[in-house]
Amino acid sequence: MLSSEQNPGSEILELINKARIALEMPPLRKLPRGIPETSQKCVLGRSLGLEVLVDDQDRAYALLTNYHAAWRIARAWGAERPYGMWNGWAVLLPPELNRFVHEFDARCHPSLTSASSEVKDGVRSELRHLRFDWVAEKTRVAELLTRARQACDRAQAREASCDELLAPLLASVSHSGPKAGG
Repeated sequence: MLSSEQNPGSEILELINKARIALEMPPLRKLPRGIPETSQKCVLGRSLGLEVLVDDQDRAYALLTNYHAAWRIARAWGAERPYGMWNGWAVLLPPELNRFVHEFDARCHPSLTSASSEVKDGVRSELRHLRFDWVAEKTRVAELLTRARQACDRAQAREASCDELLAPLLASVSHSGPKAGG
């Protein structure tokens, strides 16, 4: 019999097995051990043979390279349609699996953590630490737009200044008319 720590809920194993069946893999009887904060060697990554990542809003998602496989997992979990990522198709994990990913990375399930020798040798995904920071990017873009508006305003002010300087000259040329040749 599995302890509640080894099997943190039959719902987790059930959701994993739904995805495994959708991927034409046999169901698991228990969860494998994994390495926290890795994308492929975590419990879900090992269970499903794919990468599990976390986006900038702390939502865990499964990353697949095949759209049809991603769509089958999404349907199995009752999740939203897969969406395109820079290197594949993302399927947001159901709330139960999302919570499990965060708990596992926080080391709340020590009995599911691999032996320390494997953890030392495990390659951690750099992708987990390369989250795109939407807030910082939005701030950076807003600053660029402000600078562009200021440059445009300065250019328009210079143009208006030039128009003011040229207006009297143009007026004097147009009033004097062309000189008669002789």
